[in-house]
Amino acid sequence: MRRRVETTVQEGAQAFQTLILLLGAFGTASAWAQVGPASAFQARMGGTLQISDNLSSRQEVQDRGALLVLTPGLSYSRRTASVQASVDYGLSLVAPWRVVEQPDAVQHQLNARARFSPQGTGLLLDGGASIGRQSLSAFGLQRPVGGSAFGGTENQREVYALNFSPSWQTRIGSLANFSVSHRSALTNTKDSLVGDATTQETTVSLGSISRGALGWGLRGARSAIKPKAGLRGLTESAVVYVSWSPDADWQINANAGQERSNLRQQGRESGPSHGLGLTWTPSPRTQLQAQYDDRAFGRTHRLSFNHRMPRANFSLSESRTLSEPGALGGIGARTHYELLFAQLATVEPDPLRRDQLVRQQLLALGLDPNGIATNGLITSRPALTRQQVLTGAWNTPRSTWSMALSRSDSRRFGTALQGFEDLAQSSRVLLTSANLSAAYRFSSRSSLNLTLQVQRNEGDTDALRNDVQSGVLTWTMSLDRRQQFNASLRHSESDAAQRSFSENALVMGYQYQF
Repeated sequence: MRRRVETTVQEGAQAFQTLILLLGAFGTASAWAQVGPASAFQARMGGTLQISDNLSSRQEVQDRGALLVLTPGLSYSRRTASVQASVDYGLSLVAPWRVVEQPDAVQHQLNARARFSPQGTGLLLDGGASIGRQSLSAFGLQRPVGGSAFGGTENQREVYALNFSPSWQTRIGSLANFSVSHRSALTNTKDSLVGDATTQETTVSLGSISRGALGWGLRGARSAIKPKAGLRGLTESAVVYVSWSPDADWQINANAGQERSNLRQQGRESGPSHGLGLTWTPSPRTQLQAQYDDRAFGRTHRLSFNHRMPRANFSLSESRTLSEPGALGGIGARTHYELLFAQLATVEPDPLRRDQLVRQQLLALGLDPNGIATNGLITSRPALTRQQVLTGAWNTPRSTWSMALSRSDSRRFGTALQGFEDLAQSSRVLLTSANLSAAYRFSSRSSLNLTLQVQRNEGDTDALRNDVQSGVLTWTMSLDRRQQFNASLRHSESDAAQRSFSENALVMGYQYQF
C-alpha cells in the first residue's frame, strides 16, 4: 500500500512538472507564432471531467468514480517549396477521484509528418511519428467508442511508432529514371513486448521516362522484419514490370520476377512471382484500382473504388495483404483522427493539408482526435489479412453524416507464435464493425453529434469472443473563436465469454486556443 502511494505521488509530481513546463511554453506562444507566413504555431489548454458508473476493467468491481484530465497541447506546421511539416503533440494529465483501478497519470498523444525535398537535387526525406493508446487484445476489455482510454488500463497500452524514408532519383540521359529508396519503421508498446518490431526495406529501380503509352522498369527490393521477441523475417525480390496506357483514363501493368522469403517457414522458400494491375480514372473525382500478385509466400490482391461528389464521398475496398507487426484494426484505423484521415484521402490527397482539414472537422464536431473509433489488437508478427471496407460521408449546409462498415480476418502467418498475444491463442482473429456518425449544426457556434458503434471480435473458440455496442451524444458550443465547450452522454455494453461490462458516463470538456 505504501509503495502504491509513493508511486502515485511520484506520478503526480511528474505530471505537475510537465504542466509547469507546458505553461511556460504557452507563455511564449505569441512570439513563436511570428515565425513567418509559411509557418503556424498554436498552443492549447483544455480539461475534461468524466463521471462514470464503471471505470474498472475487472468484472467483479463496479468502479464508480470520476476522472479529471488536463489536456495541454502544441501544434506546428510549416509549408515552403522544399519543406512541409506538421506536428501535433498533446498530454493527458489524469487525476482520478474514488477510482479503484488507477490509470496512467501521464499519457501522450503525437501525430507528426515531415517532408524535405531540396529543389534540383532529386533527394526526398519523408518521415512520421505517432504516439497513441491501443487495445492490446481484441478479446480483452474494449473501451467505448468516443471515449478516451483514460481508465481500464489492463487492455490499453501506449504505442510508439516511428518511420523514416529517404529516397533519391536521377535521370540517366533521355533513356530512363534511376531511383533508390529506404524505409525504416519502428513500433514499441509500453510495458509489453507485443508489437515491438523494426522493419527495414530497401528498393532500387530503373524505369522508362514516361513519354508514350508504353512504359517499362526493373525493381529489386529487400525487406527485413525483426520482432523484439521472435525470429527475423526476410524477403528479397527482383521484378521486371511493364505498363500500357491506351488513353489518359486507363493504365494496365504487369510484373514478373523471382522472390525468396522465410516469412512462412524458418527455412527460405523461393519461386517465381507475377502480377497484373489495372487503374481506371475517368475523372479527378473517380478512381478504380485492381491489383493481383502471386508471390513466393502466397497470393495477395487489392480492389478499391473511390468516388467524390460535391457534397459526398465514399470508398469501397477488398484486399488480401500481408500486414506488418503493430496495431491491426478492422478498418486500419482506431481513433477518430485516423478514421477521418483515411476517409478524406480522396478529398485532399496532400497529407499535411488533410491533417489540418481533419482537425478542423473534429473540432467542429466536438470529437476527441484520440478518442476510440474502433477497437483492434497488437501483433508482433506479420499476419495475412483479408479485409472488406465501405466508408462514406455526406454533407448538407447544416448536417454531416458518415459511416464505416468493415470486416477484417487476420490469420496467423508462418510458424506458431509464443506468448499471450491474440494470434498465439487463436489461428485467426475476425473483427466486424459498423460505425455511424451524424452531426447537426444549429448555428455557426453550436452543434449536436451522435455516434453509434457495433463491433464483434471472434477467435477460434467461443471463449475468444467479444461483442461491443456503444453510443455517444455530444453537444458542442463555441464560446468565441478561441474557446469551446462540449458535453457528452455515453452508454456502452461489452459482452464477452470471459467478462461483461456496461457503463454510463457524463463527459464535459473545455478547450482554449492561444
